[in-house]
Amino acid sequence: MVKYVHYAEISRKLLMSNSFNYLSLNLQAPLESDLKVIDINNKHFKKWYAKNAGILQPKFWMIHLTQLADKNFDMGKKSNTWGFPEPFLSVATLKQIQNGDLLGFIGPFSPSPRIKLESYKDKNFEGRFDKMEVYKITKGYHEDYEPIWPVKSSTLKTNIGKNEYFPHRIGFDSNPIIKTNSIKVKNLSEQSREQLWALPLPPKHGLDEIKDSELLDILYNSGI
Repeated sequence: MVKYVHYAEISRKLLMSNSFNYLSLNLQAPLESDLKVIDINNKHFKKWYAKNAGILQPKFWMIHLTQLADKNFDMGKKSNTWGFPEPFLSVATLKQIQNGDLLGFIGPFSPSPRIKLESYKDKNFEGRFDKMEVYKITKGYHEDYEPIWPVKSSTLKTNIGKNEYFPHRIGFDSNPIIKTNSIKVKNLSEQSREQLWALPLPPKHGLDEIKDSELLDILYNSGI
């Protein structure tokens, strides 16, 4: 028998609140809350979790903010919308994002996102992300050509010279759930480093699903 805290309820309360900035879990310390703690059978819990984890837990998606994209970030937040150019090679991934999922924006990265993976793994590497902000998804994938950002001519080969409206879009709540700053790569786990290194590259093209462990790693090592 194991002691089980109802983490689904904790997650629900956190997602419904946009006021917290940081969550710290200490499994050795007693949990002070009004949540019920009950005894359950370990085998039964594993079967239940395997069946229901996908329903209980929203997915977490990460977008890489380049220097250029960061200039459009405030306009995206004001319109509760983020858009990707035409064509966007990761539309299939974008279509997986659902209402209630979490969306993180991380970047810009310095000194340059085009760094070899060996450098990312170097313990003395001084690269860092300026910030990460996390929002709740309110509208999944949709196409929209209503101008939000300044309309410019596309520089992509298959769309060159045409007006760019960033039509592949998702909607998110304007209030951030989490805001962090100054995330140093050398402080992250090797798994998190590799994930963030690959984020702006094909086939991810600046959008990917992030594991809970990587999110917590980023939060723990950020300068909140």
